[in-house]
Amino acid sequence: MEQLPTDVLADILSCLPPLYLAVSRSVCKAWCSAVDDRGLLRADLLPISMSGIFVVTNDAEHPIYFSRPPYEQLDGASFDYLGYNCLWFEVDDYCNGLLLVRDQVINPATRQWATVPRPPDPLPPGSDFCCCNLCEYLAFDPAATSPHYEVLRIHGIVPRDKPPEEVEWPPSPYVLCVFSSRTQQWEVKPFTREGDDEAGAIADLPSSSPWSCYSTCWRGALYVQPHDGFLMRITLSNYRYRITRIPKAAFSLDTNTARLSQEYRIGKSKKGVYCALVIGGFKLLIWFLDESCGQMEWMLKKEVDLQPLLANYPWKYAYGPWKQGRCSMSTKAPTGEEFEWDSDDDSITDTQERTQDTPSQYGVSLLGFHPNKEIIFLLGLDKNRVLAYHANTSKIEDLGKISYMTSVESSFPFTPCRMGELSNNK
Repeated sequence: MEQLPTDVLADILSCLPPLYLAVSRSVCKAWCSAVDDRGLLRADLLPISMSGIFVVTNDAEHPIYFSRPPYEQLDGASFDYLGYNCLWFEVDDYCNGLLLVRDQVINPATRQWATVPRPPDPLPPGSDFCCCNLCEYLAFDPAATSPHYEVLRIHGIVPRDKPPEEVEWPPSPYVLCVFSSRTQQWEVKPFTREGDDEAGAIADLPSSSPWSCYSTCWRGALYVQPHDGFLMRITLSNYRYRITRIPKAAFSLDTNTARLSQEYRIGKSKKGVYCALVIGGFKLLIWFLDESCGQMEWMLKKEVDLQPLLANYPWKYAYGPWKQGRCSMSTKAPTGEEFEWDSDDDSITDTQERTQDTPSQYGVSLLGFHPNKEIIFLLGLDKNRVLAYHANTSKIEDLGKISYMTSVESSFPFTPCRMGELSNNK
């Protein structure tokens, strides 16, 4: 294949289905150039462009879909095709257009789903260890690695006869259960720790903090936050993992933050993997994970107190440019007099009328990162308004209001994937 003229190579690759054509870009530079230079791959099929945010609340039958202009139709956001599974929704993870809900992987863009069988026990019968804090994560990156997805079960391993301070976590090897859509089977795989980062002890993990449901894929690796104290990078191609500590919550603008509430969030954005932290509802920190020299080092990109910005912000009227629901409230295209939020434009325009409103009293929580821009989405806790904070310009954008009664359990910026098929309803 290396000796083929570029035109011939492009003709051969153009015969591939879209999903496998996307994967072929990762084979070598020549293949990538053949695909990109001739525009063989339809970018709208890949999970690249963000269309909205799924917000999971504990008082709704299914997630709220908060969509951006031009209000792309997403019938799959109703989840009515799932039958009984729609009675109560608990999203375990999200990755590049796919949702992991209990024992199902769901693609809202294609209204398809596949059932994941029950995993095996990673420990043999009669083991001196026991598992705790089980979490499942979804790995799916069709543009970089494979058209198939994997589900990983991450867990703590505690010996029955040792105190927690004597137990290394995570261990090496770390035995995990991995489900592959390629084989439709679970396998028990040992993952070896690499790098110079030291593991901790189970007793060192904050006992008050639950294990996180958030993860992200970047360049063929799965990054998970199995606990507030650690970030774990898992490489499925060689069964290795590496850990680094989550950045400490030191906030230079206010030293009296130790007793305030803290909320972490990891995600993929413009340059790679990011971590955000909100302290006390208003103090926001954003880090970027620098892996350029073979290390994992957190670089602080932003440190800001949001309270003055929110206090002086001229809030919009009730609805805003984004809409709640699976499609737009109106089918007409936005006019020049209407606001249209453009993720490819760093400038912030605002032509809607303003109303006087009281300042935010309860701060914000984190909804996730924009996948292509250094923008983080926030939820105003006392107004139920979704905000976009632009890290490069330190400006806030009011995107609109979502309606819910109690609290938000999780949220996922959504990038539709329209390639591939899931097995239960081809």
